[in-house]
Amino acid sequence: MSAAARRAAAALFALAATLWPRLALACAGCSVGNGRNQTQFFWTTVFLSLFPLAMLVAIGWWVVRQCRGFIREEFRDDEEELLEQAHAIRDAMAAGKRPGA
Repeated sequence: MSAAARRAAAALFALAATLWPRLALACAGCSVGNGRNQTQFFWTTVFLSLFPLAMLVAIGWWVVRQCRGFIREEFRDDEEELLEQAHAIRDAMAAGKRPGA
């Protein structure tokens, strides 16, 4: 892309950015107006503030659940191996043998 094309694209973007609120009939003071607009603006603000937090909590909850299952399985395998070793030692001691020999 040439320098002239980049400048033209930047100018077009700047023009679109300045005209966008006018196209949407938006204003800087959305809370100004009748009571119904103020109420809707308030609840929209609450939703848009809490939704990302709810998503983070949901992702954290999912990660914890996934890790719990992984860790549980990891320790279950180790536990079974340790139980087998303990039973072997117990059996060897009951037979009067030295464990590990």
